[in-house]
Amino acid sequence: MILTEAGKLYRDVMERISLEFDRKAIIQEHRHRYKLSSILSRGKVLDISCGIGYGSQIISEFLEVESCIGVDISKEDVDYANLNFKSDKTEFVTGDICKLDFPDNSFDTIVSLETLEHIADPKTALKELSRVLKSNGLFIGTVPEASYDEKCERIYGPNPYHLHKFSKNQLFEFLKTDFSEVEIVTVGFMIGSFIEGQRYDTSDIQYQKPEGSYFFLASKENLDLKNKMNRISGAFLPALSMVEYDEELTCPLREALKSQQELIDQKDKLILTTEKLVDSKDEIIASMKIAIDSRDEAINSMKIAIESRDEAIASMKIFIDSRDEAIKSMEKVLEKRWEIIQEYDAKLKLLEG
Repeated sequence: MILTEAGKLYRDVMERISLEFDRKAIIQEHRHRYKLSSILSRGKVLDISCGIGYGSQIISEFLEVESCIGVDISKEDVDYANLNFKSDKTEFVTGDICKLDFPDNSFDTIVSLETLEHIADPKTALKELSRVLKSNGLFIGTVPEASYDEKCERIYGPNPYHLHKFSKNQLFEFLKTDFSEVEIVTVGFMIGSFIEGQRYDTSDIQYQKPEGSYFFLASKENLDLKNKMNRISGAFLPALSMVEYDEELTCPLREALKSQQELIDQKDKLILTTEKLVDSKDEIIASMKIAIDSRDEAINSMKIAIESRDEAIASMKIFIDSRDEAIKSMEKVLEKRWEIIQEYDAKLKLLEG
């Protein structure tokens, strides 16, 4: 499956928690939900889809909890959990939520946070959780609000890991298939203001409804779930001060801007170097043009000299031709004179005889 960068970010930040790399706000949001669940947990607890195990440790710290077993389908996460969070009250095993390796009626409490929306067959998963939960046991869970899930997708991009979206009515009807008692409220991680001190009448203060996930309680018997929910409803769990929240957002942004400025400076230096190279190239081209012009002038001078030479050769050829004709004329004169001399010698001999 190929994910967009936004999809990868959503997966890395929202789907699997890393205590070393995730932002404090994200970690605290998940810790808060485990703390709220822990308040209502008792006896033997199953933390299904426990991830790396920090939530199971939180659950085990409450007095009414005898033990907590964390189950996750990821062997890597379970190995990490056993290495970092295993204790006398906690252990971790790999397992499939749709086929749990536990007998019927094994647990007093089941905690399943942000899980059911990931399961291809949530009905089978719900029946399996009901099977291993005691008849007087309590099922505690959260799933994202459909509207909040859609808002997250608009901000972070598509989330291929959320296979189902639940409205409040849909979640209620879904849980009622295996549990006779169901109570649902909304839990959300919000930025607000907190004033420490005595509590006064705050009826005139307007509160914004949180958005995030549905926090639900379900049971097979009447356990007075409304009263249990009232124990945690309206709870304020401190997480970060605004300056700490801004620090997590601002410092990386500042570093990113600093890195971006360094890249811009490097780019400017490269541009300056390129401009110098271009200027040097232009100077070289200008020098080559002068050399070419000088070469062309020399070629023209040589051409004129060659033409002059050819004219001189032509003149010499004419002179030589004239000389050859003169020589031939002189040879004829000499031959004539020789004939005259021979005739004269012949006459002298006749006279002497």
